[in-house]
Amino acid sequence: MSSSNSQPEYVLPRDASETERLNAQDLIWVSSIGFRAHPEIVKSIPKNARIADVGTGTGVWLIRLGSDEYQLEGLDMSDLQYPASHPENLTFHTLNILEPVPEKYKARYDLIHLRLVMAGMKADSWKIAAAHLLEMLKPGGFVQWEEGDFVHFTVLQGEPLAPMAALKKLNDVGIGRNIINKVITDAPVRMTSILRDAGFASSHASITSSDRDPKARQAFTEIMVKVLGATARWHLAQGYKDMFDADEVDKVTSQAMEEAQGARAYMQVAIYCTIGQKAA
Repeated sequence: MSSSNSQPEYVLPRDASETERLNAQDLIWVSSIGFRAHPEIVKSIPKNARIADVGTGTGVWLIRLGSDEYQLEGLDMSDLQYPASHPENLTFHTLNILEPVPEKYKARYDLIHLRLVMAGMKADSWKIAAAHLLEMLKPGGFVQWEEGDFVHFTVLQGEPLAPMAALKKLNDVGIGRNIINKVITDAPVRMTSILRDAGFASSHASITSSDRDPKARQAFTEIMVKVLGATARWHLAQGYKDMFDADEVDKVTSQAMEEAQGARAYMQVAIYCTIGQKAA
C-alpha cells in the first residue's frame, strides 16, 4: 500500500498492461468465489448503500457491480489507474488504508470491499488496516476482504506428465522470495481472527479454489505468470542475488506461458473471502 520506510513498496507496475491484467483478473476471481458481493451482504444493505473499494486500482470491481442506485467510491493510494470514464454514481479518491482515517471517511460506508492487497502489506499492516476499516463503516456495516493463501500457492498438472518446470521455477523464486521478505504471510487464513481482534462483532470466511472452474485454469495461470514475472524483475532491481537474471526471467516466463496452454499445467491457490460485520 505505502512505499514509506515503514511499509513495503508496491512491487507491481501501474501501467496499461497491468490495467489490462487487473480487469481480466477480476472476472476470473469472481468466477472462482462465485459472487461479486456476498449474497448475505446484498440482502442486508440498503438499496442506496454507500460502497467503497479499497485498493481499487482500475475500479473494475465497482464498475461491474452493476447497480446505479448504490453510491460507489473507489479508494487507492495512487490514482494512476483510475479510468477516464466511469458510471455517474462512481467517484474516485486517494486514501492509504494504513494511515489514520480522515474524519470525512469515518462511519461512512455500508460495505467496504478489498481484494489482493497483500502486495502492499507487512506483518503488522493487517491489524492496522482492519482497525481503520472498522472506523470507516457505519454501524452494522460490512467488510468483504478477498485474499489468496499464497503461502501454499502451488503448480499442478492438468494432464499426466505435463511439463511444468518453468511454472515451478517462477513459483519457487517469486513466491519464495516474497515469503522470505514477509510480503506473503498466512494472514488471509487468519483473517476472521484479525477482524474480530480489531473489534468486528462477527466474521466468517468462504473458502474456494482458483481452479474451481476448469475453464478458468489457463487464464488464471497466465495472469499469475505475468505477476510473478513482474515481481521477479522488481526483486532483481532491488539487487537480490538469489534471483535469475533479467534475460532468464523473460525466458522462464515465456516457457511458463507455453506450459499453461490448455491448462496442461496450471497454478492454483485457495481463495479466502472473509466477511466481517460491525456492531449495529
